[in-house]
Formats: sequence, C-alpha cells, structure tokens
Amino acid sequence: MDDIWRNAARKVHERAQQTTTATANATTATTTDSITATSDFLRPPEKLRQLWQKTAKRAAKKAYQTNFIKTGQSLDTPLAEVNRAIIDRATKDAITANTSIEQHDARLRELERAWCREKITLFPEHVRDTFAAVRIRLEARDTKHAR
Repeated sequence: MDDIWRNAARKVHERAQQTTTATANATTATTTDSITATSDFLRPPEKLRQLWQKTAKRAAKKAYQTNFIKTGQSLDTPLAEVNRAIIDRATKDAITANTSIEQHDARLRELERAWCREKITLFPEHVRDTFAAVRIRLEARDTKHAR
C-alpha cells in the first residue's frame, strides 16, 4: 500500500515539474514597443485528451439514447421523413415572402459561404436537401402562375 502512495506522490511531483517548465517556456518577452509571446502553447497530456474523448463519446451516446426514447427517432431514419415539417415551414415562409428561385438559390449560396468561413466541417446535407425541396415547390408555384 505504501508503494501506491509513493508512486502517486512521485507522479504528482513530476506533473508539477512539467507544468512549471511548460509555464516557463510560455512566458512572454517584453520589448519597448510591444509584448510578444513565444509559440510554445500548453497542450494537455495524452491521458487527459483520451479522457476528454471518452467523455465526449459517452455524452453523445447518452444524448442519442435520450433522443431515441423521447422521439422514437433513430439516426437511421431518412432525414426527408424527419424534416417534413421543416420543409413545409420553409416552403410556407418562402411563398409568403414571395421569394423568387434566384433569391432562394442566392440565400443557399450565402449560407454555404458563411458556413465555410466559420466551420471546418462540410455543409450539412439535410440543409441542402431542405433547400432543394423548397426550390422544387417554388418552381411548381411559378409554373402554376405562368399558366
């Protein structure tokens, strides 16, 4: 039992030394004109990163299970069926605002550009699908009015 406590105390001491040396490396140097920082950023240890990943996976799994229990919706359900209400609402908004197809396409391109500026992931397909469904309904409206 004493070995466990000695090992724990040694690890705490080693971690304290690591953080003090990392802090010393990350100090800033002052000049008369400006203050510049070195490029040595503190990074979490590998075990802590693994713990974060494990916690994130558990949280995602729990959220999925809770969502499935509440709504009965699984991730295997096609989004076209799930987003029917969203598509209907978007269509209603586009028609009441008298949006043209060109304006609708411009809004999609604007959303995609804004997404690319802010995120590093791909633009969500369900948003594209929603815009496509609304565009089809707008085209049907325009052909109906053209007759």
